[in-house]
Amino acid sequence: MFLSFNFRDIFYLYLRISLLQCNALFFRILFNFLIYYTIYV
Repeated sequence: MFLSFNFRDIFYLYLRISLLQCNALFFRILFNFLIYYTIYV
């Protein structure tokens, strides 16, 4: 029971971290696009 509970916690934590990394990557790309837009325009 402890192992299954631990696996579920690790799975949710991994899912949350992967979603945060996807959001961070998206905002980094958006931020770089805004910087390039303000520099070249």
